[in-house]
Amino acid sequence: SELQRYDLSGLDLPQTHAIGMASDNHLWVFDLSTATLKKVDQSDQVLVESLELDLLLPEPLNPTRVVEYNNRVYLHDPQVGILVLDVFGTYVKTIPLPESVSYFQWQDEKLLYTHENTLHVYDPATFLTQKVPLSIVRDHAQQVCVAQTTLYVRYPDQVELFRLR
Repeated sequence: SELQRYDLSGLDLPQTHAIGMASDNHLWVFDLSTATLKKVDQSDQVLVESLELDLLLPEPLNPTRVVEYNNRVYLHDPQVGILVLDVFGTYVKTIPLPESVSYFQWQDEKLLYTHENTLHVYDPATFLTQKVPLSIVRDHAQQVCVAQTTLYVRYPDQVELFRLR
């Protein structure tokens, strides 16, 4: 059931490409026309706005996902990786990822993503990545997600669940 609705028509955001929830139930919105990340509330007020992020990169940004986790905002562009910003919209760094990575998640202070049937567990505190082969994942998997002790693998026509040990 619907919990709330945001009408973004009053914000003059002609090219919204990525939207994610903020920890305070507001929205993070990436405006492609200005290359800025904005935090907006339900009454169309812009609470936070970053600088033009494409000034940091040699090519224009085209993000597909925004995630807020642990006082950081992660803006994912498959061509660039993950841009890390603080909750005030200030750029911190970029975490490079392979271009084929379309989904990532945070769990227990670690960044998880899959690439070539391998689960990558990146620790931002040590900058180390642990790689776990996923021989159970078939080709054409669209998304792999870990939730507590279950591995979810989404394919075009089904979802498979595996118990982790």
